[in-house]
Amino acid sequence: MIDANQCREQLASLLRQQIDCTVATDSYLSELRQAIAENRLADLNQSIMQPQTSLQKTDELERQRRSLMESYGFSVDRAGLEHCISWCDDDSGTLHQLHLELLEKLTGLERSLQVSNLLVNKGKQGIAKALEVLTQQPATAKTYTASGTTQSGSTLKRTIARA
Repeated sequence: MIDANQCREQLASLLRQQIDCTVATDSYLSELRQAIAENRLADLNQSIMQPQTSLQKTDELERQRRSLMESYGFSVDRAGLEHCISWCDDDSGTLHQLHLELLEKLTGLERSLQVSNLLVNKGKQGIAKALEVLTQQPATAKTYTASGTTQSGSTLKRTIARA
């Protein structure tokens, strides 16, 4: 006999752990951005050198969630998760709320990753300009072909605005 209560307890535990891991990863990225923005290289190096268990745990929790979905006969995609939640959630909608909170945290993490990426790209551009000034050689600019592949050097054909 399939037990909805057992499924609810296991899924609630997994969702809570996924939320915690997402928050920890977002916090880690925030610390890195702050260290970059304040040019605290020692802190940045220390943060990068520390193993990020939250990233590894996120993968493991996702494997566990997929396994749980399969063991109860649900598909492992988002629709399967939503069907599972509908089937085993309690009257107060605990699983539904946890799922919404996880989605919110993941959306925030995605924004955080985008900001981190922009900050890194800005730093790379600054380094390229500094190298250009120091070496008195133009930086090798990348341009894009109509198909989206990058080109550099003497084969430059078009800027990104034109690609």
